[in-house]
Amino acid sequence: MKINQFDIIVIDLNGARGHEQKGYRPALVVSGNRFNKYVKGKVEVLAISNTDNGFPLHIKLEKECGTTGFVHLEDKRTLDLTARKWRKVGSVSSKFGKHIIQLLIELYK
Repeated sequence: MKINQFDIIVIDLNGARGHEQKGYRPALVVSGNRFNKYVKGKVEVLAISNTDNGFPLHIKLEKECGTTGFVHLEDKRTLDLTARKWRKVGSVSSKFGKHIIQLLIELYK
């Protein structure tokens, strides 16, 4: 299955340590489509959680995207889709996705 930037997938994040999100949960694909095409099987994602703790790096998902919850800007990782169970459940709008990318850029300045 082809994966695109701003898709939401549900994926097994087991193997995480400490405060990293773990378990079978949604994640937002933030790697660009060229990355996804050329680095076959790998994607960069941000974990999604349903817990609303008011943390400023947790951005509420827009409605009608395939799931609910908060995108965790601090929990970005590269995953090998060929080594994990996953499925696509939806996607966010281009406007919301670009907002998330802009926030990531600001965090890494």
